[in-house]
Amino acid sequence: MAENGCIGWDDEVSEENIDGKEMSNDAFVVLPDGTYPFKVNKLERKTFKGSDKLPPCGEVDIGIIVDGGEKGRSYITKHFYMHTKTLGMIYDFLAAIGLHKKGSGKTAIPWKKVEDGLNELGGQVKIKSRTWKNRDGENVVQNDVKAWVAPAADNMPSEY
Repeated sequence: MAENGCIGWDDEVSEENIDGKEMSNDAFVVLPDGTYPFKVNKLERKTFKGSDKLPPCGEVDIGIIVDGGEKGRSYITKHFYMHTKTLGMIYDFLAAIGLHKKGSGKTAIPWKKVEDGLNELGGQVKIKSRTWKNRDGENVVQNDVKAWVAPAADNMPSEY
């Protein structure tokens, strides 16, 4: 791990498309706040250029499809920054999809397992609605992750 806190893709640490088509906002709805099942369908590795709060470091963008049953589906992109300040958020996501167990010691972050499990890995997520202004000054409402829900200990896979 670098001295500035940035995490390398394979460092040890403690603690896409749907059916091949481009994502269309028309296919998704804004779901009411609540807890829903989700599947991971995209993982993109990037470089974060830095901000007032974090130095330049790796970034992982995860796309999830949230299944609201009869209410429809929502698509959410979550940005994870490969930095010690945000490691807890990464672990919460990995626990929700069954790839991390709190207290499991020093291990590499299993991004390759996430990539290999696209459209199969999933879990439960608490979502909330958020409103923001777009470039035209219009209010936009979309779903956002409030919290990742870890499975019960007896439902965790034995290997990580």
